[in-house]
Amino acid sequence: MLEKNRILVATSGFKNFWTPEEASSIISTGLKREGVEIEELFVGDGGRGTIDALEKNFSETASRVNLETVDEQMNLIETWYLVFEKDNKKVVYIELASAAGAHLNKEKTPLEASSYGAGLIIKHALENCHPDKIILGLGDSATTDGGMGIMQALGVDFLDKENKIITQPGCAGILGEVEKIEFTEGSANLLKKGAVEFELYCDGNSIVTGDDGCWMRILNKGGDDADLKIAQENISHFFSIIETIGKENASVTPSSGCAGGIAGGLYGLLNAKLVLGSAKLLELVNFREKARNSDLIITGEGEVDPSTFTGKMTHVIAEIAKEIGVETLLLTTNIIDSTELAIKYFDYIYLFLKNTEDEKKSSAKLRDVLDKVKMALIGKN
Repeated sequence: MLEKNRILVATSGFKNFWTPEEASSIISTGLKREGVEIEELFVGDGGRGTIDALEKNFSETASRVNLETVDEQMNLIETWYLVFEKDNKKVVYIELASAAGAHLNKEKTPLEASSYGAGLIIKHALENCHPDKIILGLGDSATTDGGMGIMQALGVDFLDKENKIITQPGCAGILGEVEKIEFTEGSANLLKKGAVEFELYCDGNSIVTGDDGCWMRILNKGGDDADLKIAQENISHFFSIIETIGKENASVTPSSGCAGGIAGGLYGLLNAKLVLGSAKLLELVNFREKARNSDLIITGEGEVDPSTFTGKMTHVIAEIAKEIGVETLLLTTNIIDSTELAIKYFDYIYLFLKNTEDEKKSSAKLRDVLDKVKMALIGKN
Protein backbone atom coordinates (compact mmCIF):
# COMPACT_ATOMS: atom_id res chain seq x y z
CA MET A 1 0.00 0.00 0.00
CA LEU A 2 1.32 3.42 -1.00
CA GLU A 3 0.46 5.70 1.88
CA LYS A 4 -0.67 9.27 1.19
CA ASN A 5 0.89 11.61 3.73
CA ARG A 6 0.10 14.98 2.17
CA ILE A 7 -3.58 15.42 1.45
CA LEU A 8 -5.29 18.42 -0.11
CA VAL A 9 -9.03 18.66 0.57
CA ALA A 10 -10.66 20.87 -2.06
CA THR A 11 -14.42 20.53 -2.27
CA SER A 12 -17.03 23.04 -3.34
CA GLY A 13 -19.55 21.54 -0.98
CA PHE A 14 -22.66 19.45 -1.45
CA LYS A 15 -25.57 21.35 -2.98
CA ASN A 16 -28.38 22.31 -0.57
CA PHE A 17 -26.64 20.41 2.24
CA TRP A 18 -23.05 21.29 3.15
CA THR A 19 -21.16 24.45 2.28
CA PRO A 20 -17.53 24.08 1.16
CA GLU A 21 -16.37 24.87 4.69
CA GLU A 22 -18.73 22.35 6.31
CA ALA A 23 -17.84 19.57 3.86
CA SER A 24 -14.12 20.28 4.18
CA SER A 25 -14.31 20.18 7.97
CA ILE A 26 -16.06 16.79 8.01
CA ILE A 27 -13.59 15.30 5.54
CA SER A 28 -10.46 16.69 7.22
CA THR A 29 -11.59 15.65 10.68
CA GLY A 30 -12.44 12.15 9.45
CA LEU A 31 -9.01 11.64 7.90
CA LYS A 32 -6.84 12.92 10.75
CA ARG A 33 -3.94 10.67 11.60
CA GLU A 34 -0.50 11.20 13.11
CA GLY A 35 2.09 11.97 10.47
CA VAL A 36 -0.45 13.02 7.83
CA GLU A 37 -0.58 16.63 6.66
CA ILE A 38 -4.05 17.75 5.64
CA GLU A 39 -4.54 21.11 3.97
CA GLU A 40 -8.03 22.49 3.46
CA LEU A 41 -8.62 24.65 0.41
CA PHE A 42 -12.06 26.20 0.30
CA VAL A 43 -13.35 26.38 -3.27
CA GLY A 44 -16.57 26.99 -5.16
CA ASP A 45 -17.88 27.50 -8.69
CA GLY A 46 -19.91 30.65 -8.14
CA GLY A 47 -22.82 29.07 -6.29
CA ARG A 48 -23.81 29.20 -2.64
CA GLY A 49 -20.88 29.06 -0.26
CA THR A 50 -18.32 30.37 -2.74
CA ILE A 51 -18.26 33.71 -0.98
CA ASP A 52 -17.48 31.98 2.34
CA ALA A 53 -14.67 30.05 0.64
CA LEU A 54 -13.14 33.26 -0.68
CA GLU A 55 -13.43 34.91 2.72
CA LYS A 56 -11.41 32.06 4.23
CA ASN A 57 -8.75 32.13 1.51
CA PHE A 58 -8.35 35.92 1.59
CA SER A 59 -8.76 36.33 5.34
CA GLU A 60 -5.86 38.80 5.62
CA THR A 61 -7.47 41.41 3.37
CA ALA A 62 -11.14 40.36 3.19
CA SER A 63 -13.93 42.30 4.86
CA ARG A 64 -17.70 41.93 4.80
CA VAL A 65 -20.11 44.66 3.80
CA ASN A 66 -23.57 44.14 5.26
CA LEU A 67 -26.66 45.64 3.67
CA GLU A 68 -30.38 45.28 3.09
CA THR A 69 -31.75 44.25 -0.28
CA VAL A 70 -34.70 42.24 -1.58
CA ASP A 71 -35.02 38.59 -2.51
CA GLU A 72 -36.40 37.24 -5.78
CA GLN A 73 -39.97 37.89 -4.57
CA MET A 74 -39.12 41.46 -3.49
CA ASN A 75 -39.18 40.67 0.24
CA LEU A 76 -36.73 42.73 2.32
CA ILE A 77 -33.71 40.67 3.45
CA GLU A 78 -30.28 41.22 4.98
CA THR A 79 -27.21 39.97 3.17
CA TRP A 80 -23.54 40.82 2.56
CA TYR A 81 -20.82 40.91 -0.05
CA LEU A 82 -17.05 40.53 0.20
CA VAL A 83 -14.28 43.05 -0.47
CA PHE A 84 -10.69 41.82 -0.75
CA GLU A 85 -7.34 42.69 -2.33
CA LYS A 86 -5.87 40.68 -5.21
CA ASP A 87 -2.89 41.78 -7.32
CA ASN A 88 -3.12 45.32 -5.91
CA LYS A 89 -6.74 45.62 -6.99
CA LYS A 90 -9.80 46.12 -4.84
CA VAL A 91 -12.17 43.28 -5.71
CA VAL A 92 -15.82 42.90 -4.74
CA TYR A 93 -17.36 39.44 -4.81
CA ILE A 94 -21.16 39.17 -4.84
CA GLU A 95 -23.13 35.94 -4.71
CA LEU A 96 -26.26 36.09 -6.87
CA ALA A 97 -27.81 33.39 -4.70
CA SER A 98 -27.66 35.70 -1.66
CA ALA A 99 -30.51 37.74 -3.16
CA ALA A 100 -31.98 35.46 -5.81
CA GLY A 101 -31.11 31.95 -4.67
CA ALA A 102 -33.14 28.81 -5.18
CA HIS A 103 -33.00 28.26 -1.41
CA LEU A 104 -34.83 31.58 -0.86
CA ASN A 105 -37.64 30.91 -3.35
CA LYS A 106 -40.04 29.16 -0.98
CA GLU A 107 -43.08 29.97 -3.11
CA LYS A 108 -41.53 28.41 -6.23
CA THR A 109 -42.93 30.94 -8.70
CA PRO A 110 -40.19 31.05 -11.36
CA LEU A 111 -42.07 33.33 -13.77
CA GLU A 112 -42.16 36.02 -11.05
CA ALA A 113 -38.67 35.57 -9.62
CA SER A 114 -36.48 38.65 -10.17
CA SER A 115 -32.76 39.39 -9.92
CA TYR A 116 -33.50 42.99 -8.90
CA GLY A 117 -32.08 42.50 -5.38
CA ALA A 118 -28.73 41.38 -6.78
CA GLY A 119 -28.67 44.57 -8.83
CA LEU A 120 -29.13 46.60 -5.65
CA ILE A 121 -26.09 44.86 -4.16
CA ILE A 122 -23.96 45.69 -7.22
CA LYS A 123 -25.18 49.30 -7.08
CA HIS A 124 -24.28 49.54 -3.39
CA ALA A 125 -20.77 48.18 -4.05
CA LEU A 126 -20.15 50.60 -6.91
CA GLU A 127 -21.32 53.63 -4.92
CA ASN A 128 -19.73 52.77 -1.58
CA CYS A 129 -16.61 50.67 -2.24
CA HIS A 130 -15.40 52.08 -5.57
CA PRO A 131 -13.84 48.75 -6.60
CA ASP A 132 -11.52 48.06 -9.50
CA LYS A 133 -13.38 44.87 -10.23
CA ILE A 134 -16.75 43.27 -9.44
CA ILE A 135 -17.23 39.52 -9.63
CA LEU A 136 -20.76 38.12 -9.63
CA GLY A 137 -21.09 34.41 -8.90
CA LEU A 138 -24.09 33.03 -10.78
CA GLY A 139 -24.69 29.56 -9.33
CA ASP A 140 -27.83 28.27 -7.57
CA SER A 141 -30.18 31.00 -8.78
CA ALA A 142 -33.99 30.98 -8.71
CA THR A 143 -34.42 33.44 -11.57
CA THR A 144 -34.87 33.25 -15.33
CA ASP A 145 -35.11 36.95 -16.10
CA GLY A 146 -32.16 37.42 -18.44
CA GLY A 147 -30.65 39.95 -16.03
CA MET A 148 -33.46 42.47 -16.53
CA GLY A 149 -33.96 42.87 -12.77
CA ILE A 150 -30.26 43.52 -12.15
CA MET A 151 -30.09 46.08 -14.92
CA GLN A 152 -33.22 47.91 -13.73
CA ALA A 153 -31.59 48.34 -10.32
CA LEU A 154 -28.51 49.74 -12.04
CA GLY A 155 -30.48 52.37 -13.93
CA VAL A 156 -31.33 50.73 -17.26
CA ASP A 157 -34.85 51.53 -18.51
CA PHE A 158 -36.95 48.88 -20.25
CA LEU A 159 -39.88 50.26 -22.22
CA ASP A 160 -43.04 48.58 -23.50
CA LYS A 161 -44.81 48.98 -26.86
CA GLU A 162 -46.43 52.20 -25.65
CA ASN A 163 -42.97 53.61 -24.91
CA LYS A 164 -43.64 53.55 -21.16
CA ILE A 165 -41.00 52.47 -18.65
CA ILE A 166 -41.76 49.04 -17.18
CA THR A 167 -41.72 49.50 -13.41
CA GLN A 168 -42.41 45.90 -12.42
CA PRO A 169 -39.15 44.20 -11.45
CA GLY A 170 -37.80 42.13 -14.31
CA CYS A 171 -38.88 38.49 -14.37
CA ALA A 172 -39.48 35.78 -16.97
CA GLY A 173 -43.18 36.59 -16.97
CA ILE A 174 -42.73 40.13 -18.35
CA LEU A 175 -39.69 39.85 -20.64
CA GLY A 176 -42.07 39.63 -23.58
CA GLU A 177 -43.32 43.17 -22.90
CA VAL A 178 -39.92 44.77 -23.53
CA GLU A 179 -39.73 46.63 -26.85
CA LYS A 180 -36.99 49.17 -26.17
CA ILE A 181 -33.97 49.53 -23.86
CA GLU A 182 -32.43 52.84 -22.81
CA PHE A 183 -29.42 53.68 -20.66
CA THR A 184 -29.65 56.50 -18.11
CA GLU A 185 -26.77 58.04 -16.15
CA GLY A 186 -27.01 55.24 -13.57
CA SER A 187 -24.45 52.76 -12.30
CA ALA A 188 -24.87 50.54 -15.35
CA ASN A 189 -22.77 52.97 -17.40
CA LEU A 190 -19.72 52.38 -15.18
CA LEU A 191 -19.86 48.72 -16.14
CA LYS A 192 -20.85 49.21 -19.77
CA LYS A 193 -17.98 51.64 -20.39
CA GLY A 194 -15.45 49.40 -18.64
CA ALA A 195 -14.64 51.87 -15.87
CA VAL A 196 -14.99 48.92 -13.50
CA GLU A 197 -14.13 45.37 -14.56
CA PHE A 198 -17.24 43.19 -14.46
CA GLU A 199 -16.74 39.44 -14.43
CA LEU A 200 -19.40 36.74 -14.17
CA TYR A 201 -18.45 33.39 -12.66
CA CYS A 202 -20.54 30.88 -14.64
CA ASP A 203 -21.16 27.30 -13.53
CA GLY A 204 -21.40 25.78 -17.02
CA ASN A 205 -21.23 26.51 -20.74
CA SER A 206 -24.93 26.39 -21.70
CA ILE A 207 -26.32 29.03 -24.07
CA VAL A 208 -29.58 30.98 -23.91
CA THR A 209 -31.20 29.38 -26.95
CA GLY A 210 -31.38 25.91 -28.51
CA ASP A 211 -32.91 22.59 -27.50
CA ASP A 212 -31.51 22.98 -24.00
CA GLY A 213 -32.16 26.72 -23.73
CA CYS A 214 -32.00 28.49 -20.38
CA TRP A 215 -35.81 28.44 -20.17
CA MET A 216 -35.56 24.68 -19.53
CA ARG A 217 -34.26 25.52 -16.04
CA ILE A 218 -37.79 26.74 -15.24
CA LEU A 219 -38.72 23.09 -14.66
CA ASN A 220 -35.98 22.79 -12.04
CA LYS A 221 -37.12 25.97 -10.30
CA GLY A 222 -40.71 24.97 -9.59
CA GLY A 223 -42.30 25.66 -12.97
CA ASP A 224 -44.54 23.46 -15.14
CA ASP A 225 -44.96 22.98 -18.89
CA ALA A 226 -47.18 26.05 -19.19
CA ASP A 227 -44.51 28.17 -17.45
CA LEU A 228 -41.90 26.69 -19.77
CA LYS A 229 -43.80 27.77 -22.89
CA ILE A 230 -44.21 31.33 -21.57
CA ALA A 231 -40.56 31.54 -20.53
CA GLN A 232 -39.31 30.30 -23.90
CA GLU A 233 -41.37 32.84 -25.84
CA ASN A 234 -40.50 35.74 -23.52
CA ILE A 235 -36.80 35.02 -23.24
CA SER A 236 -36.46 34.58 -27.00
CA HIS A 237 -38.18 37.94 -27.54
CA PHE A 238 -36.10 39.67 -24.86
CA PHE A 239 -32.81 38.56 -26.40
CA SER A 240 -33.94 39.60 -29.86
CA ILE A 241 -34.21 43.14 -28.45
CA ILE A 242 -30.85 42.90 -26.65
CA GLU A 243 -29.11 41.75 -29.82
CA THR A 244 -30.36 44.75 -31.80
CA ILE A 245 -28.66 47.28 -29.49
CA GLY A 246 -25.99 45.21 -27.74
CA LYS A 247 -23.82 42.26 -28.67
CA GLU A 248 -25.29 40.35 -31.61
CA ASN A 249 -24.17 37.01 -30.18
CA ALA A 250 -25.52 37.51 -26.65
CA SER A 251 -27.82 34.47 -26.81
CA VAL A 252 -25.36 32.00 -28.32
CA THR A 253 -22.10 32.82 -26.55
CA PRO A 254 -20.90 29.89 -24.38
CA SER A 255 -22.13 30.26 -20.78
CA SER A 256 -24.72 32.91 -21.79
CA GLY A 257 -27.53 30.65 -20.55
CA CYS A 258 -26.20 30.47 -16.98
CA ALA A 259 -28.51 31.69 -14.19
CA GLY A 260 -31.56 31.81 -16.42
CA GLY A 261 -29.89 33.94 -19.07
CA ILE A 262 -28.52 36.54 -16.63
CA ALA A 263 -25.06 35.84 -18.02
CA GLY A 264 -26.19 36.52 -21.57
CA GLY A 265 -28.11 39.66 -20.66
CA LEU A 266 -25.24 41.26 -18.73
CA TYR A 267 -22.76 40.22 -21.41
CA GLY A 268 -24.96 41.60 -24.17
CA LEU A 269 -25.73 44.99 -22.61
CA LEU A 270 -23.10 45.68 -19.93
CA ASN A 271 -20.06 44.04 -21.56
CA ALA A 272 -19.63 41.64 -18.65
CA LYS A 273 -16.92 39.04 -19.12
CA LEU A 274 -18.14 35.43 -18.92
CA VAL A 275 -15.68 33.03 -17.34
CA LEU A 276 -15.88 29.49 -16.03
CA GLY A 277 -16.20 30.09 -12.31
CA SER A 278 -14.50 26.89 -11.22
CA ALA A 279 -11.32 27.52 -13.22
CA LYS A 280 -11.06 31.18 -12.19
CA LEU A 281 -11.63 30.44 -8.51
CA LEU A 282 -8.97 27.73 -8.51
CA GLU A 283 -6.63 30.26 -10.08
CA LEU A 284 -7.52 32.84 -7.42
CA VAL A 285 -6.64 30.48 -4.56
CA ASN A 286 -3.41 29.13 -6.15
CA PHE A 287 -4.78 25.60 -6.45
CA ARG A 288 -2.18 24.38 -8.94
CA GLU A 289 0.73 25.24 -6.64
CA LYS A 290 -0.93 23.59 -3.63
CA ALA A 291 -1.82 20.51 -5.68
CA ARG A 292 1.80 20.00 -6.71
CA ASN A 293 2.76 19.73 -3.04
CA SER A 294 0.19 16.96 -2.37
CA ASP A 295 0.11 13.17 -2.66
CA LEU A 296 -3.67 13.01 -2.94
CA ILE A 297 -6.43 15.50 -3.71
CA ILE A 298 -9.88 14.85 -2.26
CA THR A 299 -12.89 16.56 -3.80
CA GLY A 300 -16.60 15.91 -4.05
CA GLU A 301 -20.13 17.02 -4.80
CA GLY A 302 -23.67 15.92 -3.96
CA GLU A 303 -24.35 14.05 -7.19
CA VAL A 304 -22.24 13.43 -10.26
CA ASP A 305 -23.98 13.54 -13.64
CA PRO A 306 -22.99 14.47 -17.21
CA SER A 307 -23.15 18.19 -16.37
CA THR A 308 -20.34 17.64 -13.84
CA PHE A 309 -17.97 17.12 -16.76
CA THR A 310 -18.78 20.41 -18.49
CA GLY A 311 -16.35 22.46 -16.43
CA LYS A 312 -17.76 22.19 -12.92
CA MET A 313 -15.40 22.34 -9.96
CA THR A 314 -14.75 18.62 -9.44
CA HIS A 315 -14.10 18.17 -13.16
CA VAL A 316 -11.58 21.02 -13.36
CA ILE A 317 -9.80 19.81 -10.21
CA ALA A 318 -9.46 16.34 -11.74
CA GLU A 319 -8.14 17.75 -15.04
CA ILE A 320 -5.47 19.84 -13.33
CA ALA A 321 -4.49 16.95 -11.07
CA LYS A 322 -4.00 14.62 -14.05
CA GLU A 323 -1.96 17.27 -15.82
CA ILE A 324 0.49 17.57 -12.91
CA GLY A 325 0.42 13.88 -11.96
CA VAL A 326 -1.38 13.88 -8.60
CA GLU A 327 -4.04 11.27 -7.78
CA THR A 328 -7.61 12.30 -6.98
CA LEU A 329 -10.37 10.87 -4.83
CA LEU A 330 -14.03 11.69 -5.42
CA LEU A 331 -16.67 11.64 -2.68
CA THR A 332 -20.30 11.70 -3.79
CA THR A 333 -23.72 10.27 -3.00
CA ASN A 334 -24.62 9.17 -6.51
CA ILE A 335 -23.31 8.87 -10.07
CA ILE A 336 -25.97 9.35 -12.74
CA ASP A 337 -25.34 8.41 -16.39
CA SER A 338 -21.65 9.23 -16.11
CA THR A 339 -19.86 6.25 -14.56
CA GLU A 340 -17.34 5.95 -17.40
CA LEU A 341 -16.47 9.65 -17.20
CA ALA A 342 -16.04 9.45 -13.43
CA ILE A 343 -13.70 6.47 -13.77
CA LYS A 344 -11.77 8.31 -16.50
CA TYR A 345 -11.13 11.41 -14.41
CA PHE A 346 -10.80 10.13 -10.81
CA ASP A 347 -8.36 7.59 -9.43
CA TYR A 348 -10.55 6.64 -6.47
CA ILE A 349 -14.33 6.97 -6.04
CA TYR A 350 -16.21 6.52 -2.79
CA LEU A 351 -19.99 6.78 -2.48
CA PHE A 352 -21.94 7.45 0.70
CA LEU A 353 -25.65 7.64 1.46
CA LYS A 354 -27.11 11.06 2.20
CA ASN A 355 -30.11 11.45 4.50
CA THR A 356 -31.88 14.53 3.13
CA GLU A 357 -33.74 15.05 6.41
CA ASP A 358 -30.94 14.47 8.89
CA GLU A 359 -27.57 16.18 8.49
CA LYS A 360 -26.08 14.27 11.46
CA LYS A 361 -26.91 10.90 9.90
CA SER A 362 -25.42 11.99 6.60
CA SER A 363 -22.26 13.16 8.36
CA ALA A 364 -22.00 9.80 10.08
CA LYS A 365 -22.33 8.00 6.74
CA LEU A 366 -19.58 10.14 5.27
CA ARG A 367 -17.34 9.49 8.28
CA ASP A 368 -17.81 5.73 7.81
CA VAL A 369 -16.61 6.08 4.23
CA LEU A 370 -13.67 8.21 5.35
CA ASP A 371 -12.63 5.40 7.72
CA LYS A 372 -12.43 3.12 4.67
CA VAL A 373 -10.41 5.72 2.80
CA LYS A 374 -8.02 6.00 5.74
CA MET A 375 -7.55 2.23 5.85
CA ALA A 376 -7.05 1.91 2.11
CA LEU A 377 -4.88 4.91 1.32
CA ILE A 378 -3.47 6.46 4.46
CA GLY A 379 -2.83 3.75 7.02
CA LYS A 380 -4.31 2.40 10.23
CA ASN A 381 -2.74 4.72 12.82
